Amino acid sequence: MEKGIPSITTREWWQSPGGLVRFRRRIEMLQVELSRYDTPEVLVVGCGDGEWVNEISRLANVVGIDISDQMIVRATSALQNPTSARFEVGDAHNLRFADGTFDICFANSTLHHLDLSTALPEIHRVLRPGGCLIAGEPNRSNPLVRLMYS
Repeated sequence: MEKGIPSITTREWWQSPGGLVRFRRRIEMLQVELSRYDTPEVLVVGCGDGEWVNEISRLANVVGIDISDQMIVRATSALQNPTSARFEVGDAHNLRFADGTFDICFANSTLHHLDLSTALPEIHRVLRPGGCLIAGEPNRSNPLVRLMYS
């Protein structure tokens, strides 16, 4: 992020007028899925500064990972629910979690940064049977997003 310019990984972007609409829509989508579980376990891949983890931790136990140690420092300093959320430096291509650890994996504005042939099997591995990946991508002109809509 350039100094003073919000990026899609920061709460400043998600708290802009357009960002708030997208944020609420994605949280509502997550709430539907979270309601299937008594105490859902959620992995947030590419958690950025932790805004998503803080919101989801009101409804679930959450682990947020990001490959950037600077983002994890920023997220940890803004952690709102330490009993239901934590942050770790982590790589979606090589998840350190045991098989079947999570009910839901949430990846917001992240998939286009990953080698999907490596990351998706890893995400599938750490999901419990019947678990799901919920992903949102910001840019319909992104080749991956175009593929999803074709």
